[in-house]
Amino acid sequence: MIILRIYLKVKELGKGLEELVFIQWLVLEVQKGDKGDGISIIGDYNSYEELINNHPSGNRGDCYLIGGNLYVWNSEKSIWDNVGNIEGPQGRVRRLVLEK
Repeated sequence: MIILRIYLKVKELGKGLEELVFIQWLVLEVQKGDKGDGISIIGDYNSYEELINNHPSGNRGDCYLIGGNLYVWNSEKSIWDNVGNIEGPQGRVRRLVLEK
């Protein structure tokens, strides 16, 4: 599989005007790996204690949300691991005009 990445940055022109400026391009050739187990977000809880009281154990790939953080069942350690917040910051809305 070939992946082409184009890196751009936003240049402030003043008076509320902006333009996209080309930085670099990168071509990657990657080999397809084995399919992973995947995850399933089953539900959400208000606290970690509530999660472990209702689900003291889980299955590989089981996940629950607590306050925006994703807890994934770690079958090697037999615990619910907090892998972090899965909601990113609010993005800026931009209008992109392409001209020939």
